Amino acid sequence: MVRSSCRIRARRARRALNRAAFIDIVGDYAICMLVGGGVPTINLDIDYLRPAIGKAIVGTGRVRRQGPTVALVDNEIADEEGKLVAGGIYAPQIG
Repeated sequence: MVRSSCRIRARRARRALNRAAFIDIVGDYAICMLVGGGVPTINLDIDYLRPAIGKAIVGTGRVRRQGPTVALVDNEIADEEGKLVAGGIYAPQIG
């Protein structure tokens, strides 16, 4: 059961947007809505599937599990057309 989720749209500047940092931010926002503030990252696993081409990318984070000290958040990054460009699991320390 998903207890919290978030969706963030980021426009790309002249330089490439760091997808790893973006996945970390999306996961953090998904869990911080439950715990009331930012949390430190314990682990971040990312699978890059294709180049993120276009003017914007959209990140979606869904809290899969929230325990007393650690949570798991599923993250997906898609391009403007909705094609998946990266995915990952974000594990923050909470508590």
